[in-house]
Amino acid sequence: MLRAKVSCNFIGENFSPGKLEKKIKYNFTEKTEIGDIGSKGRYKDKPIPYGLVEVFPPDELLDENEIVQLEWIIEFLEKNQLQISKSNIDDIRIMVSIFYETQCDMSFDSDLLRRIGKLNMDLNICCYKSEM
Repeated sequence: MLRAKVSCNFIGENFSPGKLEKKIKYNFTEKTEIGDIGSKGRYKDKPIPYGLVEVFPPDELLDENEIVQLEWIIEFLEKNQLQISKSNIDDIRIMVSIFYETQCDMSFDSDLLRRIGKLNMDLNICCYKSEM
């Protein structure tokens, strides 16, 4: 494995990332409010009809392995579960992206999987072969 990127996406037709930020006192770096004008994709130059945020671990953890980053995301979700559940979010996904050279291996211990299960969220894993 060369590197890992872990994040969590929240999306909702009536979801406001700004309102959630105020409730949990956390600044999202990647967010879209309902009605923001899209810069790419199918909503390029059009109002986006949903709220969207992508939560990343702090910068100091971005060079760590997927488990360290995933633990931070899970702790963030556990700590803010009540406020997140009251924020009109339609879909929450935990994303694990692994960039590898020759082989993509990962394993998650049962405690980590149990914690994700208690959150009742999807875990998406993507592996990308990096050409060097």
